[in-house]
Amino acid sequence: MSGPFTAVPSSLWSLPPEVDARLLQGARVKRLVKSEAVFPQGSEPLGMFRVIRGTLRVNSQSASGRPLFLTSLGVGDWFGEVPLLDGLPRTYDVRASSSVEVAVLPASAFWQIIEERPDVLLAITRLVCSRYRMALDWAASAILTPLPVRLAMRLAAMIHR
Repeated sequence: MSGPFTAVPSSLWSLPPEVDARLLQGARVKRLVKSEAVFPQGSEPLGMFRVIRGTLRVNSQSASGRPLFLTSLGVGDWFGEVPLLDGLPRTYDVRASSSVEVAVLPASAFWQIIEERPDVLLAITRLVCSRYRMALDWAASAILTPLPVRLAMRLAAMIHR
C-alpha cells in the first residue's frame, strides 16, 4: 500500500503497481479497431481507462472544427480520470491508432474503489498533479522558448516515450 510520502509516478500516465492492479480488478476489456473512439470529445464521464494493447491518439477540436493532436497513449497508460473527479464532459477525443484493447473501469466501480481505498484516490491525485505540472511547463515553454527549440524538445520527448 502507498503511504503519504510515495513519490510521484515516473510516467505521466501510469499508476503504482498495487493501484493499477486494484483498478484493473473492477474493469472489463473492450476491443477497438483502428480509428474507433474510446470516447468522443464532449461525452459524459462514464469511466476511467487503461491501455492493455496497442496505441491511442488523444485529440481535441476547436469550435471551428480544427483538429489538434495532443498526445499518444500506450500500454499501461491510464486516462479519463479528470471528468470522473469534476463531473464535467470530456475535453478531448480518444481513438485507436491501431487494433487496441482497453480496460474500462465504470464510474460506479471507480467510486466504490475510492470509498474502500483512499490511497487509490491519493495516487490518482498525484497522477493528475504531475500532468498539471507538465501542462504548466509546456505553457511556459510555448511562451518563452523559440519555435525550433520547442520542436526539437517535442521530437526528443516523443522518441523517449
